[in-house]
Amino acid sequence: MKTTIKTEELLNLEVRTTSQGKKDYVLPIQNIFQWYPFNVNFAYMHSESRNQMYLVKLPCYKGKNLYDTEVLKHSEPLEELAGTLVNWKVFQRNTWIMLRASQLGVPKTLLDEYTMEDVKEGYEVLHNVHSKLQDQLYDRLEVEESIYDVATKSELDFLEEIGEMYAMLNLMRKIKEGR
Repeated sequence: MKTTIKTEELLNLEVRTTSQGKKDYVLPIQNIFQWYPFNVNFAYMHSESRNQMYLVKLPCYKGKNLYDTEVLKHSEPLEELAGTLVNWKVFQRNTWIMLRASQLGVPKTLLDEYTMEDVKEGYEVLHNVHSKLQDQLYDRLEVEESIYDVATKSELDFLEEIGEMYAMLNLMRKIKEGR
């Protein structure tokens, strides 16, 4: 799944098809958080038999199924609501991630008007939060362990949330840069 900004209002979303090809969708940038997953382990795919785009969990991902989707035939297509697209599971998770980001001190999210400076500050905040957690985990390490061996479930969940916040900031940067 690849996004390219076309105009201030539209982006191009390139997705894989069920026949291993590619299909482009031109979609609105407004309210992108309602349908675009911040978790990079999930992507949209185009079903040629149904001629619709569906969210799927990438096969290499072994973590939580955050959006309750696994294979194309069990996935729900995007809904259109009041002129915008919605995937309710993505919307709920992204709203939670934006709230968590704000609680951690990230100055702006996709809910806000923002500048490139806000995005840069967000990266700095997340870097500091991530470094602090990483230091705590390294302090617990024994010989030949990884930080994932010593992290608690809540710390592992938090690391995943931080990754989603980085993905949100990357999307915000891409939108502002117009690329």
